[in-house]
Amino acid sequence: MNKYFHNFLMGVSVLPALAIMPAMSAVNGETQIKDQSLNHAYYYLNHNEDIVLSGGTYTGNTSDSSASQAEYLNRKFGVIAFVENGSKLTVKQSVFQNNALLGDGGGALATGAGSALLDIENSNFISNHSQYDGGAIGNYGGLTIKNSLFRGNTAHYALDSGGNYTVLVSDSNPIGGGAISLGAVSNTIVGSISGTTFEGNKSGTVGGAIGTRLGKSAHNSTAKLDIAATFTGNEAKQDGGAIYNTFYANNGLGKGDGVTVSSIFSGNKAGRNGGAVYNDGAKDLDNNDGGVMTFSGSTFNDNIAATNGGAIYNTGTVYFAGTNTFSGNKANNVANDIHNIGTVTVASGTTTIDGGITGDGELVVTNGATLNIGTASVEQGTITLGGTMAMTLRDGDAQITAGTFDGDGTLNLTLSGEGTYHVFGNAVFANAKNSVYDLEWSGGDVTATMKSVEDIAEEAGIAQETAAVVAGASQSTSEKLNDLAVKMQEKLAEDTAEAKQEVEKAAAAVHPEKESVTQSIAASVQTAVANLTGARMRMVAP
Repeated sequence: MNKYFHNFLMGVSVLPALAIMPAMSAVNGETQIKDQSLNHAYYYLNHNEDIVLSGGTYTGNTSDSSASQAEYLNRKFGVIAFVENGSKLTVKQSVFQNNALLGDGGGALATGAGSALLDIENSNFISNHSQYDGGAIGNYGGLTIKNSLFRGNTAHYALDSGGNYTVLVSDSNPIGGGAISLGAVSNTIVGSISGTTFEGNKSGTVGGAIGTRLGKSAHNSTAKLDIAATFTGNEAKQDGGAIYNTFYANNGLGKGDGVTVSSIFSGNKAGRNGGAVYNDGAKDLDNNDGGVMTFSGSTFNDNIAATNGGAIYNTGTVYFAGTNTFSGNKANNVANDIHNIGTVTVASGTTTIDGGITGDGELVVTNGATLNIGTASVEQGTITLGGTMAMTLRDGDAQITAGTFDGDGTLNLTLSGEGTYHVFGNAVFANAKNSVYDLEWSGGDVTATMKSVEDIAEEAGIAQETAAVVAGASQSTSEKLNDLAVKMQEKLAEDTAEAKQEVEKAAAAVHPEKESVTQSIAASVQTAVANLTGARMRMVAP
């Protein structure tokens, strides 16, 4: 008997009468089923079948609530279809809505082992439900999803008295995934999700939108995944508001190590850790370290964790490549972007945070890469700086606390004025520079003294007129001019021709030849700041 369905014979494809519609036809060896609008349908692909579902609507199906489905009462995976043993199901321009599975995984569709492939394009999965894993899809084979929508799907919940899925379903070994659960199998197919939106999906355990099989119950060495999607307003009752990841294998796409992600994460929430992403580094059954992810071109905005890791909680290995930005993320009601007790490496490009990094893990910034922490703080067990860390110093506590801070990279410091700043809590790294101030270190403190206009111009590679504006704004008692000076220093620290041109334009807007710098603080300063920061900063003229 089939290991998933006690009612099916091995190698036999079962299609109930309601599933064989007049729209079915054979094209190039594929069975094509078009323009269906039905409920109580079920497709079981188990013998190298190749079926296409196109333009259909599948709504209101349940795994055990209809007499017409009596023969499928023991079904555990996939309400509409289950695919395994060399079969392929292609879904195009279809809608799956309000389907519910009172079983293990896949409120609408599921794949099993044996190089099964599920290929989805331009389709919508709305308000589907699984009592356990994978509110819309439970996948143990190959999966490709393009240009689709997953909205309001739920997993690990049961019905309350009002008919809503709000009652938590406990599971000691969950995959989770309010929309999709991914179980590791040995195959060579790269799981790929692109151009797709995950919105308002919920898991009663982990992975508000996507969950992966826990290492303690999986052989993950060939589980490959690439994600380019938008995650908005997803929620996990436990960890990983959008994604809970245990996979670590390289997907061979040349985008980085492990699971590669180029995505937008906004307004996701975790009841414990990892408002957007929980990367789990626990070993799998083959004793391989889990949880390797590379983020490239990703943004994390306004994600929330109840405990740690407003955007990301990491116990494995995380890489950042290209341009990544974090803003407005919170953990335990405090600004926080990343909680790291594993290893985080800024491998290339620039990653910008504003909520800080906590934990006792290892932080590495490699040669040629930049981590811009702004006014945020960083706490780690070890920091190795081979590239650049850019930070803005104002009054307050130390911004960097590390058991060990080492490397041959550079701290690019932006300062709000002359004076002494407390930079390090319990480590010292004196290889720092600033285009406007001379720096002198004493322990973890640095004392800044203004350079001459000539030195500023020469070292920063800008005109003396521009250097005079930078110096004057830096010494001004005007809060707005001081903010302008900070933004100018941040731009000069980028050390690019484009950034220097922006500083030149901003300086020109102040019109120092017409009036003293310290007096020119109205519309001219607002224009200058706008030139430097665009929409990032709003200033009101006095």
